[in-house]
Amino acid sequence: QTVAVKRVHASVFDSKLAQQRAERELTQLATLSSDGVAKILAQGVDSDLLWYAMEWADGRPLSTLVTELGPLPASNAAQLIQGDDDLRHSVV
Repeated sequence: QTVAVKRVHASVFDSKLAQQRAERELTQLATLSSDGVAKILAQGVDSDLLWYAMEWADGRPLSTLVTELGPLPASNAAQLIQGDDDLRHSVV
């Protein structure tokens, strides 16, 4: 199975509390099961790195889209969330 592995260095977080919140959010995201959301398969902390592995999603990276089009308006982000009932309910 092809996966995407993401790493976030501790220096990105304002505090230890912010890193712990990110870890809890990943744990919550791992419970989602929806066609519109890549599943978090594993997560952990290794030294100063928070890492997680998620299902691979084919397509263009969001960063490419933002580079080409600029930041997405809030209404577009809201449409992305509204399009997926599981994600919408997890956010609310």
